[in-house]
Amino acid sequence: MMFGFGRGIANLMPLGLIGGICMLIFIALIVVVIVLGVRRGRRDGHMWHENHMHSTSGAEEILKQRLAKGEIDEATYENLMKKIRG
Repeated sequence: MMFGFGRGIANLMPLGLIGGICMLIFIALIVVVIVLGVRRGRRDGHMWHENHMHSTSGAEEILKQRLAKGEIDEATYENLMKKIRG
């Protein structure tokens, strides 16, 4: 007996099985987009904090070059290295 609920739970899914399949396909597409985005982020950018670390070492390299060229003295070099390394 349905007690006046007609088709039962089928009323909640107007398209029935087709609607459920479409919903699963949609969710699968969202998961694929997220997975590909994460993989691409790891391959291309090594994530943000690693890029930040590389830029810091780039700044250290520039300071080393400036010291080698004689543009700055050792005291200035040490002071700037302390600021870069935090």
